Amino acid sequence: MGTTTAAAAVDGILRRLESSAVRRGLPSKFDDVLDYLKVPLCSLWSVLSILMEDQSLEASVLTRKIKKVLYALEDLLDELEYHGSIRHRPSRRTWKDTLFWLSSPLILHTSLAPRLDTISRKLRYVTDSSVEFCSCQRTGALPQQYKEQLGFDGAAIIGRDREKHDVKELLLQNNGDSLSILPIVGQPGLGKTSLARLVFEDYGEDWEFDFRVWISLDKNLDLTKIGTHIISEASKSVKGRIPQVSRNYSLGAPFQLAHDVQEILHNSSCLIVLDNLFSMNLNFLVNLKELFGAKQKCAKVIVTTSSKLVAEVMGTSSSYNLGGLSEEHCWTVFAEKAFGNKDAIVDPQYTEIGKKIARRCNGIPMLAQSLGSMVHNQGMNTWLAARDEEFWELEERFFPKSTLFSSFMAIYYRMHHKLKLCFLYLSVFPRGSTIDKDELIRQWRALDLFRSELGVYSASLLGEIYTDDLLSASILEVVDTSLSVGLVT
Repeated sequence: MGTTTAAAAVDGILRRLESSAVRRGLPSKFDDVLDYLKVPLCSLWSVLSILMEDQSLEASVLTRKIKKVLYALEDLLDELEYHGSIRHRPSRRTWKDTLFWLSSPLILHTSLAPRLDTISRKLRYVTDSSVEFCSCQRTGALPQQYKEQLGFDGAAIIGRDREKHDVKELLLQNNGDSLSILPIVGQPGLGKTSLARLVFEDYGEDWEFDFRVWISLDKNLDLTKIGTHIISEASKSVKGRIPQVSRNYSLGAPFQLAHDVQEILHNSSCLIVLDNLFSMNLNFLVNLKELFGAKQKCAKVIVTTSSKLVAEVMGTSSSYNLGGLSEEHCWTVFAEKAFGNKDAIVDPQYTEIGKKIARRCNGIPMLAQSLGSMVHNQGMNTWLAARDEEFWELEERFFPKSTLFSSFMAIYYRMHHKLKLCFLYLSVFPRGSTIDKDELIRQWRALDLFRSELGVYSASLLGEIYTDDLLSASILEVVDTSLSVGLVT
């Protein structure tokens, strides 16, 4: 979360550099230096969005260096604002203030000016280092949507046979001349991807397609890449039965891309999975849906998502809301990781503790797998920790390199920085707290969490938008009380 704090500091500094409070009474050369700071700060803004996803030690050290420079710059801006307020204070000054006011130009030249120059050089250095680090990290990386899905074992997926049947039935119900898009929606870790994979890998007689396309999405959503990947996969599978579409879409031809995709879908039956789609950009979601067209009766599209907004926009009918595993199935998932086999002969004491751990998972297979792996071949102390300690404490102690809540973190990384700050503020409330929505928005406003967007939207409207976004991501839920409508964290 350190990168979010740094991003908030960058945002605040950029706003302060635009205000007159910092520049009041300063010599012109200070204006030039302050204006020059905007260049590395804007570059740093872009870099921080990349560092947010990097869990390496190097990224953590780099983030700490960035924060140190930013905090020093904030302290200096505080002093500049104080000098300006003293020099322009309309009310009566004390004798001490007057002496300070008379001497402040000298102090500015002999003290603050060298500090500003030093901080400016440090800021340029950490910015250049960050840009170089991020460039090296991304060089040669394979885009996630093109990674092959290898080694899938459907028999290893526990407790989803009924759900698989239901999803297939819902897709087959649409026999009209229209596209069938079915969102599978649920909170992170429930196994939406695994369920979609079960359906995708089914090659039964009633489930035949000319070609199948699986696209794993990350935060860098690109309509052109999605469309060209569909065209590329279709070209491999149904050669000679699709139109020639070897165009260079990178030059920007959205209508031509949509036309080519729709022509392919019109001539072939296909099953397409858009896995892990999460976006709060309504225009992108609408354009993505339009990419498939409206009258592709042989095209079946599955969208897995944790966002109710995505499900509402993308779906052509009601979404499939995935629930948790049964307690028995959750225990099976846990036991296979913890013991190697749920029927393995183990100490009854460990079995009793293990069933309590599995019950803690609330039907979330990702948690059951993670905790089962955590206690595998470990002593009683680790088992008791898995049973009793808070999940965030377990993550710090036992998952230093791979997060226990990777699916939740993926959602966090895809939030824009203002929403991240609002989300992080929720940590002041105990888990499961009931919060009055209007009071929460007032607290966000008091902390100035979305000031820079004022003027475009009112503060109250922004608060409504942000709470809706958090509700859509299953981070908050609505609870009706006898007094008001509140939110539960």
